[in-house]
Amino acid sequence: LSRMVGYVGVITGMGGRFTPMDAAVRPVMKELKVRGLMIIDASGAPKSVVSKIADELKVPRAVGDMIVADNLSRKNTGRKFISTEGVVRRKSVALVVVPPTPAALESLSVWAAGLAAKKLALVPVSALADKQAVK
Repeated sequence: LSRMVGYVGVITGMGGRFTPMDAAVRPVMKELKVRGLMIIDASGAPKSVVSKIADELKVPRAVGDMIVADNLSRKNTGRKFISTEGVVRRKSVALVVVPPTPAALESLSVWAAGLAAKKLALVPVSALADKQAVK
């Protein structure tokens, strides 16, 4: 972490085995707290303890509501973004985790261009810190 600058936190990519384990997650959370960073749980693991421990240790956190797979076509990725709008309307906020693939980024750009007309907005992940209910 000390080799980079300009980031607000770390993300748990593909952490399905890691995120349910308190003994594994807790030391990472303690270090994030020391560094003043947030955690973004994008594991999709139903038994993840990330939010619980983050709240306990007062580490800012956000949880992926929609994880866009990196092997989806542009059409299917676009459908994922549109389905996120329902999550936003139910919960007021939603975090979409997007892989940096050409298909996903192109679909994101197209989707984002129409958000203002729907009275929705993209915000940085830091704006979602602690705005979601603990899973």
